[in-house]
Amino acid sequence: MPENEKNEMNEQKNETKNEMKSEAKSEIKKVMLPTVSAIIKNDAGEILFIRRSESSKYGKGLLQLPGGRLEFGEQPIDALKREIKEELDCDFMPATGRVIAASIHTFEFGGMQIELVGIAYAGKINGEIHLNQEASEYKWIKMKDALKLQDLEELSRQLLIQAKGRKI
Repeated sequence: MPENEKNEMNEQKNETKNEMKSEAKSEIKKVMLPTVSAIIKNDAGEILFIRRSESSKYGKGLLQLPGGRLEFGEQPIDALKREIKEELDCDFMPATGRVIAASIHTFEFGGMQIELVGIAYAGKINGEIHLNQEASEYKWIKMKDALKLQDLEELSRQLLIQAKGRKI
């Protein structure tokens, strides 16, 4: 094979390798996170929301339904009871064992594509609310008013929309 053809083939190989490296670098890591949320109503028909603290990694300052991520091997209702105890220092009592709403919210964060898979249970809490460091405040808000809020975390919004009209 003539020398110029060898050089041309080597250049093409190098270009292909560089293109493959570039594509690999541009691929975004995808992470799926299973989450649980509580739709807790008080006697006035208002729903409990917590505001994420400024030290939160995701959703700083946003209002959301109380809850969090499942740990490996954990049943969703058990995860929710654990999260409510951690976040509010209260016991969560589900209205039923059934999921009241489920949704997915996808967004980019920290160079990754995050997909939150959220399920919600309706219920009540037992005890006085004492927030941990994850939240800066809590509020009781009517559902119709909460859905109008600009600072409502998107997965919580989607779960509320699905639960709207169902007995909570």
